[in-house]
Amino acid sequence: MNRILISGPPGLLIFILAAFSDPHESLQNTPRNVTDPSPLDFPIKGITVLYNAEDSPQIFRKDVVIAKTLGAKWIQIQVAYYTRDERSAGFPVFDRRTPTPTQLTKAIDFVVEQGCKVAIHPILLIQDENSIYWRGEYSPTALDCWWRDYSVWMRDLAQVCTRARVPLLIIGSELTSLQNKTALWTALIDQLRIVYSGGLGYSSNWDSWQSIRFHEKLDLVGINGYFPLIERNAPINRAHSQTEYEARLLPHLSALNLWKQSHQTPMIFTEVGYPANGPDLSRPWRHSNKPTTMTEGDQQLAGFRSFMNVFGQAGPQQGIFFYALHGHDPSSNSGYTPVNKRTQSIWSKYLQEEHTK
Repeated sequence: MNRILISGPPGLLIFILAAFSDPHESLQNTPRNVTDPSPLDFPIKGITVLYNAEDSPQIFRKDVVIAKTLGAKWIQIQVAYYTRDERSAGFPVFDRRTPTPTQLTKAIDFVVEQGCKVAIHPILLIQDENSIYWRGEYSPTALDCWWRDYSVWMRDLAQVCTRARVPLLIIGSELTSLQNKTALWTALIDQLRIVYSGGLGYSSNWDSWQSIRFHEKLDLVGINGYFPLIERNAPINRAHSQTEYEARLLPHLSALNLWKQSHQTPMIFTEVGYPANGPDLSRPWRHSNKPTTMTEGDQQLAGFRSFMNVFGQAGPQQGIFFYALHGHDPSSNSGYTPVNKRTQSIWSKYLQEEHTK
């Protein structure tokens, strides 16, 4: 803290010192340990809203209002940051889609004004659209430099979350190739708890969540539940039944229940989504940008219906963030936004029902 000597009434001196004090100083002196009571109230039921800084702010605000109307108690703001390629440090690089701290704070404030709790879910993407790699395949040339940039980025976000009183920060998303760096993740979590007293979570890919060895340091483990509902090489144009879809989910349900029997860390689905437009449900993480047909809207409906039939009451999760709302192109139903009222009703039913587990 910078101290300025000023003569005058004692009350004035106290006021001036408070005005110039570091808002994070008290947090830095009293870090929260993972053994302390969790700052999170479960279940966490919400909707992911994508925030693209190139959009008009009205688009984000409209999506938040829709999410609240559907019954969301939580809004997970997902924001994209970028690196040049899969190997380089020196990130995040400038990108117009990434919000500034001020823009992000305004978005958080709007969600709070609607009476919803906020989770911040930053994702680190490769800026080159022609890259054959995705964020689960980072292989830094100089890991120490790369990790230093990552840690600084996370600390900056944690400080934004502290100032805005955000209750949940996701500190990594689908970084599969780096999840085995347990010592680095543990050190980062310890650093973040010095500047941020809210909940910390990590969001893993559907096929790599069991490789997380630092989960005991977290307040929750997140899973992006894009489980394939049919075999990738299944015959094209063959109709698939609801029973087939649900059968493909049952082994994942069993694995999660087994894990939960021997681990105390709460588990939520940080993303559950099905594309409104795609060839089939063999790879729910992929979608097409062409306009959606009614048939494809039914496919999205079948995906959500199957997931909730299997995991809705029997799953070990303590919350779900449905993925996602992004009204960037009202003329097209591409992406993951639910395209018919029956899908929206599945979301609403879960979000509004009482938690029984």
